[in-house]
Amino acid sequence: MCAQPRRGHTGETPALGNARRFRLAHGLQLRHAMLRALYIMPTERCNSRCTYCYIPDKASAIDANEDVFFQSLKEFLEGPRDEAPRQLRFIGGEPYLRPDLVLRLIDRFLDEERGGSVVINSNATLISPDVAESLASYGAQVTHIVSMDGLADVHDKKRKMLDGTSAHGRAVEGIDRLLGKGLPVYLNAVVDRKSVMRIGALMTFARERFGLSVLSVSLLQSTHAPMSLDDQYETLAFAYATAEALEMEITGHHRLLAGARLPGLRCHAGEQTLLVTGSGKLTACQRFLRKDEGALPMSISDRASGRRRLKVTSHACYTGQVEELATRLERLYRTQYPHYLEVSAADRVVFGTIR
Repeated sequence: MCAQPRRGHTGETPALGNARRFRLAHGLQLRHAMLRALYIMPTERCNSRCTYCYIPDKASAIDANEDVFFQSLKEFLEGPRDEAPRQLRFIGGEPYLRPDLVLRLIDRFLDEERGGSVVINSNATLISPDVAESLASYGAQVTHIVSMDGLADVHDKKRKMLDGTSAHGRAVEGIDRLLGKGLPVYLNAVVDRKSVMRIGALMTFARERFGLSVLSVSLLQSTHAPMSLDDQYETLAFAYATAEALEMEITGHHRLLAGARLPGLRCHAGEQTLLVTGSGKLTACQRFLRKDEGALPMSISDRASGRRRLKVTSHACYTGQVEELATRLERLYRTQYPHYLEVSAADRVVFGTIR
């Protein structure tokens, strides 16, 4: 049985410094210093072993003390802001390996951030009836983005559960429980040139089983067998054509890549968002997990005093092949799907890093 959210817990161990000092130290205007979203990775551990996971050595990961996350949330809530509601976002690893921590952080955030929203990236295999019931009172304020790469034969091949059960079957059960409590759900499919050929079946399943009209699509990122530029573009072009035929909408990480050409979709991770990792360190986003580039091992107050300057991650991400892919996507949008030139409501749910 999940513990009920506990109010008022703040913790003592600092992970973030004072955002106002950070702003002054860098000579930025208030709007540039504001954090719009705080990403929390409760753990780097996971109960599955996806074939393309970006987290190395998950089995050896050590969870940070929960006080790190509560202190981070406290300073996020106390930092400078404008009128726009802010977001608290969870990624992993699998966040629901620490369900009580996730629920108490959500409770604290929504108790203080009126109009705020929470987004949880999860494989949904640990959404038990008790977890769903504990989330029910939050309603539409808590959205889940659930990994689902295809129907069972595709999904289970790419996302293997440690206990040998079907990741797809368990995810479907978890999604049913979330939707049954009135909690919004999006599906995210990681695709390559081969698996995208089955994406129509996933779209049909998402609509008929869950009543969904949007699918998030991410390109497979693999250091062992990276996709060529042509393969990336053809994969996405096929996904868009399939979505158009089935009257589905597409969003997903590849839209941030298009931000190299479309300013509204440009990623601002590290500028308006920060990630507190499962080991309690700071980084601009999960792309830089356990890497020197983009890593911020000191607190914001340390960097504000001049010991460390925040790197803008878009400088590292919008280069070379990404620029060319963005050019091709922009051309595709302008010639065939002009409505994708604008930032959609689904984009704003899926990404916390766009303005």
